Amino acid sequence: MPPEASRITEKEKRSAYFDNLRAILIILVLIGHFGGDNTSFGVGGNVFLKTIECFIYLFHMPLLFFVSGMFSKNTEKCREKAVFDLLVPYLLFQVFYGIVQYLLKAETVYLHNPFWPAPALWYLLALFFYRFLLRDLIKIRWNLVLAALLSVFSFLLIGLSHDFAMNRAIPYLFYFLLGYHIKASQIVSLRAKLLRKKMGVAAALLLMGLCCAVFAAIYHLLSVELLPFSDFLGLIGHSKSCVDVGIGRSGGFLFTIALSIATFITSAALMLLTPQKRCFLSNIGSDTLPLYLSHMLIQLLYYQVQRRYFFFESWTLNYLLSFLPVALCVAAFSSKGYRTLFHKCLGWFQKIIRKAEVSK
Repeated sequence: MPPEASRITEKEKRSAYFDNLRAILIILVLIGHFGGDNTSFGVGGNVFLKTIECFIYLFHMPLLFFVSGMFSKNTEKCREKAVFDLLVPYLLFQVFYGIVQYLLKAETVYLHNPFWPAPALWYLLALFFYRFLLRDLIKIRWNLVLAALLSVFSFLLIGLSHDFAMNRAIPYLFYFLLGYHIKASQIVSLRAKLLRKKMGVAAALLLMGLCCAVFAAIYHLLSVELLPFSDFLGLIGHSKSCVDVGIGRSGGFLFTIALSIATFITSAALMLLTPQKRCFLSNIGSDTLPLYLSHMLIQLLYYQVQRRYFFFESWTLNYLLSFLPVALCVAAFSSKGYRTLFHKCLGWFQKIIRKAEVSK
Protein backbone atom coordinates (compact mmCIF):
# COMPACT_ATOMS: atom_id res chain seq x y z
CA MET A 1 0.00 0.00 0.00
CA PRO A 2 1.46 3.40 -0.97
CA PRO A 3 2.12 5.98 1.79
CA GLU A 4 -0.69 8.20 0.50
CA ALA A 5 -3.26 5.45 0.96
CA SER A 6 -1.89 4.68 4.40
CA ARG A 7 -2.29 8.30 5.47
CA ILE A 8 -5.85 8.41 4.19
CA THR A 9 -6.69 5.24 6.08
CA GLU A 10 -5.31 6.65 9.33
CA LYS A 11 -7.24 9.88 8.80
CA GLU A 12 -10.45 7.94 8.21
CA LYS A 13 -9.84 5.89 11.34
CA ARG A 14 -9.25 9.06 13.36
CA SER A 15 -12.45 10.60 11.98
CA ALA A 16 -14.48 7.48 12.81
CA TYR A 17 -13.04 7.39 16.33
CA PHE A 18 -14.06 10.96 17.17
CA ASP A 19 -17.44 10.53 15.48
CA ASN A 20 -18.00 7.51 17.72
CA LEU A 21 -16.90 9.47 20.77
CA ARG A 22 -19.21 12.38 19.94
CA ALA A 23 -22.08 9.94 19.44
CA ILE A 24 -21.56 8.37 22.86
CA LEU A 25 -21.40 11.79 24.49
CA ILE A 26 -24.53 13.15 22.80
CA ILE A 27 -26.46 10.00 23.77
CA LEU A 28 -25.31 10.49 27.36
CA VAL A 29 -26.51 14.10 27.17
CA LEU A 30 -29.96 12.86 26.18
CA ILE A 31 -30.00 10.22 28.91
CA GLY A 32 -29.00 12.85 31.45
CA HIS A 33 -31.73 15.23 30.27
CA PHE A 34 -34.62 12.80 29.89
CA GLY A 35 -33.73 10.69 32.91
CA GLY A 36 -32.56 13.57 35.05
CA ASP A 37 -36.11 14.71 35.76
CA ASN A 38 -36.56 11.49 37.72
CA THR A 39 -33.43 11.83 39.86
CA SER A 40 -32.42 15.47 40.18
CA PHE A 41 -35.61 17.22 41.12
CA GLY A 42 -37.71 14.53 42.72
CA VAL A 43 -37.79 13.12 46.22
CA GLY A 44 -37.61 9.57 44.92
CA GLY A 45 -34.89 7.69 43.19
CA ASN A 46 -32.39 5.18 44.47
CA VAL A 47 -28.65 4.75 44.78
CA PHE A 48 -28.30 3.19 41.33
CA LEU A 49 -30.18 5.97 39.52
CA LYS A 50 -28.33 8.70 41.35
CA THR A 51 -25.05 6.92 40.59
CA ILE A 52 -25.85 6.91 36.88
CA GLU A 53 -26.70 10.59 36.95
CA CYS A 54 -23.50 11.54 38.82
CA PHE A 55 -21.42 9.33 36.54
CA ILE A 56 -22.79 10.97 33.38
CA TYR A 57 -22.30 14.52 34.64
CA LEU A 58 -18.75 13.83 35.78
CA PHE A 59 -17.36 13.82 32.26
CA HIS A 60 -19.82 14.20 29.38
CA MET A 61 -19.75 18.00 29.07
CA PRO A 62 -16.03 18.45 29.87
CA LEU A 63 -15.25 15.85 27.21
CA LEU A 64 -17.57 17.51 24.68
CA PHE A 65 -15.75 20.81 25.15
CA PHE A 66 -12.40 19.00 24.96
CA VAL A 67 -13.30 17.49 21.58
CA SER A 68 -14.69 20.83 20.37
CA GLY A 69 -11.43 22.53 21.28
CA MET A 70 -9.44 19.82 19.52
CA PHE A 71 -11.22 20.62 16.26
CA SER A 72 -10.88 24.40 16.61
CA LYS A 73 -7.29 24.78 15.43
CA ASN A 74 -8.13 27.29 12.69
CA THR A 75 -8.77 30.31 14.87
CA GLU A 76 -9.59 32.65 11.98
CA LYS A 77 -12.20 30.26 10.63
CA CYS A 78 -13.61 29.76 14.13
CA ARG A 79 -14.18 33.48 14.59
CA GLU A 80 -15.55 33.90 11.09
CA LYS A 81 -18.12 31.10 11.46
CA ALA A 82 -18.97 31.49 15.15
CA VAL A 83 -21.86 33.90 14.68
CA PHE A 84 -23.74 31.99 11.98
CA ASP A 85 -22.87 28.47 13.12
CA LEU A 86 -23.43 28.98 16.85
CA LEU A 87 -25.00 32.30 17.84
CA VAL A 88 -27.75 32.27 15.18
CA PRO A 89 -28.93 28.70 16.04
CA TYR A 90 -28.78 29.64 19.72
CA LEU A 91 -31.00 32.70 19.29
CA LEU A 92 -33.47 30.88 17.02
CA PHE A 93 -33.95 28.00 19.44
CA GLN A 94 -33.95 30.33 22.44
CA VAL A 95 -36.99 32.09 20.96
CA PHE A 96 -38.56 28.82 19.80
CA TYR A 97 -38.12 27.25 23.23
CA GLY A 98 -39.55 30.33 24.92
CA ILE A 99 -42.64 30.22 22.69
CA VAL A 100 -43.20 26.53 23.50
CA GLN A 101 -42.82 27.31 27.20
CA TYR A 102 -45.36 30.11 26.87
CA LEU A 103 -47.87 27.84 25.12
CA LEU A 104 -47.44 25.28 27.88
CA LYS A 105 -47.96 28.05 30.43
CA ALA A 106 -44.52 27.47 31.90
CA GLU A 107 -41.80 30.02 32.70
CA THR A 108 -41.08 32.51 29.91
CA VAL A 109 -37.79 33.95 31.12
CA TYR A 110 -36.17 32.80 27.85
CA LEU A 111 -38.31 35.28 25.91
CA HIS A 112 -37.75 38.14 28.35
CA ASN A 113 -33.99 37.63 28.48
CA PRO A 114 -32.48 36.12 25.30
CA PHE A 115 -29.12 35.66 26.99
CA TRP A 116 -30.48 33.64 29.90
CA PRO A 117 -29.95 30.30 28.11
CA ALA A 118 -32.74 27.76 27.97
CA PRO A 119 -31.79 24.23 29.10
CA ALA A 120 -29.05 22.73 26.89
CA LEU A 121 -28.60 25.95 24.90
CA TRP A 122 -25.95 27.21 27.30
CA TYR A 123 -23.49 24.88 25.53
CA LEU A 124 -23.93 26.69 22.21
CA LEU A 125 -23.54 30.10 23.83
CA ALA A 126 -20.40 29.09 25.73
CA LEU A 127 -18.91 27.49 22.60
CA PHE A 128 -19.67 30.69 20.66
CA PHE A 129 -17.65 32.75 23.14
CA TYR A 130 -14.80 30.24 23.12
CA ARG A 131 -14.46 30.10 19.35
CA PHE A 132 -15.03 33.79 18.79
CA LEU A 133 -12.40 34.74 21.39
CA LEU A 134 -10.01 31.83 20.76
CA ARG A 135 -7.68 33.86 18.58
CA ASP A 136 -7.17 36.28 21.49
CA LEU A 137 -7.21 33.70 24.29
CA ILE A 138 -4.24 31.74 22.90
CA LYS A 139 -2.17 34.94 22.86
CA ILE A 140 -2.36 35.09 26.67
CA ARG A 141 0.73 33.61 28.27
CA TRP A 142 0.05 30.49 30.33
CA ASN A 143 -3.55 30.54 29.09
CA LEU A 144 -4.12 26.88 29.99
CA VAL A 145 -2.84 27.37 33.55
CA LEU A 146 -4.98 30.46 34.02
CA ALA A 147 -8.02 28.62 32.67
CA ALA A 148 -7.37 25.77 35.13
CA LEU A 149 -7.21 28.24 38.03
CA LEU A 150 -10.45 29.88 36.85
CA SER A 151 -12.08 26.47 36.68
CA VAL A 152 -11.10 25.65 40.26
CA PHE A 153 -11.89 29.00 41.81
CA SER A 154 -15.20 29.40 39.97
CA PHE A 155 -16.53 26.82 42.43
CA LEU A 156 -15.67 29.15 45.29
CA LEU A 157 -17.37 32.27 43.92
CA ILE A 158 -20.79 33.48 44.98
CA GLY A 159 -23.56 34.01 42.47
CA LEU A 160 -21.90 33.42 39.11
CA SER A 161 -24.75 34.50 36.86
CA HIS A 162 -26.58 32.22 34.42
CA ASP A 163 -26.67 35.24 32.08
CA PHE A 164 -24.49 34.56 29.03
CA ALA A 165 -23.90 31.08 30.53
CA MET A 166 -21.06 32.52 32.64
CA ASN A 167 -21.61 30.04 35.48
CA ARG A 168 -20.60 27.24 33.10
CA ALA A 169 -18.54 29.02 30.46
CA ILE A 170 -15.86 29.95 32.99
CA PRO A 171 -15.20 26.49 34.52
CA TYR A 172 -15.43 24.64 31.17
CA LEU A 173 -12.99 26.96 29.39
CA PHE A 174 -10.08 24.85 30.64
CA TYR A 175 -11.33 21.72 28.87
CA PHE A 176 -11.84 23.59 25.59
CA LEU A 177 -8.33 25.08 25.68
CA LEU A 178 -6.85 21.74 26.68
CA GLY A 179 -8.41 20.23 23.58
CA TYR A 180 -7.06 23.07 21.45
CA HIS A 181 -3.51 22.41 22.64
CA ILE A 182 -3.69 18.67 21.91
CA LYS A 183 -3.71 17.10 18.45
CA ALA A 184 -6.29 14.48 17.53
CA SER A 185 -3.53 12.26 16.19
CA GLN A 186 -1.81 12.33 19.60
CA ILE A 187 -4.94 11.04 21.31
CA VAL A 188 -5.38 8.20 18.81
CA SER A 189 -1.69 7.27 19.02
CA LEU A 190 -1.61 7.31 22.84
CA ARG A 191 -4.80 5.27 23.00
CA ALA A 192 -3.33 2.62 20.68
CA LYS A 193 -0.14 2.37 22.79
CA LEU A 194 -2.05 2.01 26.05
CA LEU A 195 -4.33 -0.67 24.68
CA ARG A 196 -1.39 -2.62 23.25
CA LYS A 197 0.51 -2.53 26.52
CA LYS A 198 -2.31 -3.30 28.89
CA MET A 199 -5.76 -4.38 27.72
CA GLY A 200 -7.29 -4.02 31.17
CA VAL A 201 -6.31 -0.40 31.69
CA ALA A 202 -9.54 0.96 30.20
CA ALA A 203 -11.79 -1.23 32.34
CA ALA A 204 -9.74 -0.37 35.45
CA LEU A 205 -10.04 3.34 34.85
CA LEU A 206 -13.74 3.04 34.15
CA LEU A 207 -14.29 1.19 37.40
CA MET A 208 -12.36 3.86 39.28
CA GLY A 209 -14.56 6.53 37.79
CA LEU A 210 -17.64 4.52 38.65
CA CYS A 211 -16.41 4.26 42.24
CA CYS A 212 -16.24 8.06 42.33
CA ALA A 213 -19.83 8.25 41.11
CA VAL A 214 -20.97 5.69 43.68
CA PHE A 215 -19.27 7.75 46.38
CA ALA A 216 -21.16 10.79 45.14
CA ALA A 217 -24.48 8.98 45.41
CA ILE A 218 -23.70 7.56 48.86
CA TYR A 219 -22.56 10.99 50.02
CA HIS A 220 -25.94 12.37 49.07
CA LEU A 221 -27.84 9.62 50.84
CA LEU A 222 -25.84 10.15 54.04
CA SER A 223 -26.27 13.91 54.04
CA VAL A 224 -29.54 14.59 52.27
CA GLU A 225 -30.53 17.31 54.74
CA LEU A 226 -27.17 19.04 54.47
CA LEU A 227 -27.00 19.00 50.68
CA PRO A 228 -29.97 18.03 48.48
CA PHE A 229 -29.12 15.89 45.49
CA SER A 230 -30.13 18.65 43.05
CA ASP A 231 -27.47 20.89 44.62
CA PHE A 232 -24.89 18.12 44.59
CA LEU A 233 -25.56 17.39 40.93
CA GLY A 234 -25.42 21.12 40.24
CA LEU A 235 -21.87 21.14 41.60
CA ILE A 236 -20.85 18.23 39.39
CA GLY A 237 -22.51 19.87 36.38
CA HIS A 238 -20.82 23.24 37.12
CA SER A 239 -24.16 25.06 37.37
CA LYS A 240 -23.66 25.94 41.05
CA SER A 241 -20.75 26.95 43.24
CA CYS A 242 -19.76 25.42 46.55
CA VAL A 243 -20.57 28.64 48.35
CA ASP A 244 -24.00 28.79 46.71
CA VAL A 245 -24.98 25.43 48.22
CA GLY A 246 -23.43 26.12 51.62
CA ILE A 247 -20.30 23.95 51.61
CA GLY A 248 -17.88 26.79 52.22
CA ARG A 249 -14.61 27.68 50.53
CA SER A 250 -12.25 25.28 52.33
CA GLY A 251 -14.45 22.24 51.83
CA GLY A 252 -15.32 23.48 48.36
CA PHE A 253 -11.69 23.61 47.33
CA LEU A 254 -11.11 19.98 48.32
CA PHE A 255 -14.34 18.96 46.60
CA THR A 256 -13.26 20.73 43.41
CA ILE A 257 -9.89 18.97 43.33
CA ALA A 258 -11.55 15.58 43.89
CA LEU A 259 -14.11 16.34 41.20
CA SER A 260 -11.41 17.31 38.69
CA ILE A 261 -9.53 14.06 39.32
CA ALA A 262 -12.72 12.03 38.88
CA THR A 263 -13.49 13.91 35.64
CA PHE A 264 -10.09 13.10 34.16
CA ILE A 265 -10.33 9.43 35.19
CA THR A 266 -13.76 8.88 33.69
CA SER A 267 -12.91 10.86 30.54
CA ALA A 268 -9.72 8.86 29.97
CA ALA A 269 -11.62 5.61 30.51
CA LEU A 270 -14.29 6.48 27.97
CA MET A 271 -11.74 7.60 25.39
CA LEU A 272 -9.91 4.30 25.78
CA LEU A 273 -13.09 2.27 25.40
CA THR A 274 -14.52 4.17 22.42
CA PRO A 275 -14.32 2.01 19.27
CA GLN A 276 -12.04 3.26 16.51
CA LYS A 277 -13.66 1.47 13.58
CA ARG A 278 -16.67 2.86 11.77
CA CYS A 279 -19.96 1.58 13.18
CA PHE A 280 -23.55 2.74 13.78
CA LEU A 281 -22.23 5.37 16.21
CA SER A 282 -20.22 7.04 13.43
CA ASN A 283 -23.34 8.26 11.64
CA ILE A 284 -24.81 9.67 14.86
CA GLY A 285 -21.61 11.50 15.76
CA SER A 286 -20.90 12.88 12.29
CA ASP A 287 -23.49 15.65 12.74
CA THR A 288 -24.81 16.14 16.27
CA LEU A 289 -26.23 19.68 16.03
CA PRO A 290 -29.73 18.68 14.77
CA LEU A 291 -30.02 16.06 17.50
CA TYR A 292 -28.66 18.33 20.22
CA LEU A 293 -30.97 21.24 19.45
CA SER A 294 -34.10 19.26 18.60
CA HIS A 295 -34.18 16.86 21.53
CA MET A 296 -34.72 19.64 24.08
CA LEU A 297 -38.16 20.43 22.65
CA ILE A 298 -39.15 16.78 22.81
CA GLN A 299 -37.80 16.65 26.36
CA LEU A 300 -40.01 19.57 27.38
CA LEU A 301 -43.11 17.95 25.88
CA TYR A 302 -42.22 14.54 27.31
CA TYR A 303 -41.82 16.01 30.79
CA GLN A 304 -45.27 17.63 30.63
CA VAL A 305 -46.98 14.49 29.27
CA GLN A 306 -45.21 12.18 31.71
CA ARG A 307 -46.16 14.21 34.75
CA ARG A 308 -49.82 14.39 33.68
CA TYR A 309 -50.55 10.95 32.27
CA PHE A 310 -48.05 8.22 33.07
CA PHE A 311 -45.96 9.14 36.09
CA PHE A 312 -45.47 5.99 38.19
CA GLU A 313 -44.68 5.57 41.85
CA SER A 314 -41.60 3.57 40.89
CA TRP A 315 -38.82 6.02 40.07
CA THR A 316 -36.86 3.18 38.50
CA LEU A 317 -39.69 2.53 36.05
CA ASN A 318 -39.96 6.23 35.24
CA TYR A 319 -36.22 6.34 34.57
CA LEU A 320 -36.29 3.26 32.35
CA LEU A 321 -39.21 4.68 30.36
CA SER A 322 -37.13 7.77 29.63
CA PHE A 323 -34.86 5.63 27.44
CA LEU A 324 -37.71 5.33 24.91
CA PRO A 325 -37.74 9.03 23.89
CA VAL A 326 -33.94 8.95 23.92
CA ALA A 327 -33.93 6.14 21.35
CA LEU A 328 -36.64 7.82 19.26
CA CYS A 329 -34.81 11.15 19.25
CA VAL A 330 -31.54 9.54 18.21
CA ALA A 331 -33.22 7.60 15.41
CA ALA A 332 -35.32 10.51 14.11
CA PHE A 333 -32.96 13.45 14.50
CA SER A 334 -29.89 11.57 13.22
CA SER A 335 -31.66 10.47 10.04
CA LYS A 336 -30.45 11.83 6.72
CA GLY A 337 -33.83 13.34 5.87
CA TYR A 338 -34.18 15.27 9.13
CA ARG A 339 -30.60 16.53 8.99
CA THR A 340 -31.13 17.80 5.45
CA LEU A 341 -34.34 19.57 6.46
CA PHE A 342 -32.74 21.00 9.61
CA HIS A 343 -29.76 22.49 7.80
CA LYS A 344 -31.93 23.84 4.96
CA CYS A 345 -34.15 25.67 7.45
CA LEU A 346 -31.14 26.92 9.39
CA GLY A 347 -29.45 28.02 6.17
CA TRP A 348 -32.59 29.91 5.16
CA PHE A 349 -32.51 31.94 8.39
CA GLN A 350 -28.78 32.54 7.97
CA LYS A 351 -29.34 33.91 4.45
CA ILE A 352 -32.00 36.31 5.73
CA ILE A 353 -29.62 37.61 8.40
CA ARG A 354 -26.77 37.95 5.90
CA LYS A 355 -28.98 39.90 3.47
CA ALA A 356 -30.11 42.20 6.29
CA GLU A 357 -26.48 42.73 7.24
CA VAL A 358 -25.45 43.54 3.67
CA SER A 359 -28.37 45.93 3.16
CA LYS A 360 -27.16 48.03 6.08
